[in-house]
Amino acid sequence: MRKGIYFVLMALIIVLLGVLSINLYQKNVEAKSAILKKELLIFQNHISGTVRAVDSKNNVLMKDTLLRLNTFETFHSKYIDTKPQLVLSSYEQGLRYLLTTKTSNYNEIKNNLDIIFQTVTSYDDEILDQEQFEKIIDELLPQVEEFRDKAKTLSEEG
Repeated sequence: MRKGIYFVLMALIIVLLGVLSINLYQKNVEAKSAILKKELLIFQNHISGTVRAVDSKNNVLMKDTLLRLNTFETFHSKYIDTKPQLVLSSYEQGLRYLLTTKTSNYNEIKNNLDIIFQTVTSYDDEILDQEQFEKIIDELLPQVEEFRDKAKTLSEEG
């Protein structure tokens, strides 16, 4: 009889530990997802600032966006590798090129910004894991590089 109670208690403890570990795992996944979403949200805010500067054809707003980009730590999480830093660096270079172009040329870059913004915001409702985040970055990288190259071309034109 006593042996039966020990087995029941052991089984209950094992079940309880299993439930606890599942719960902790789920909280860990949600926490990592929240961090990755915040990183994307910060980048989204930089894009929004650039769009506002382009729409208003305001060079001061563009400088302000560049300052915010350099001030806020974007893509700094320990869960993030160097590829997002490449996205950020390319975007920053694009902003620097835009600062040296005429504000009348800003409209030519608007479509590129819209595409980047749509990519970042299309994943708002999902719980992100590292693989999905890397997929977003892989999608963003050529878009941001195209933005940078177009801004460079506009800068060289005048």
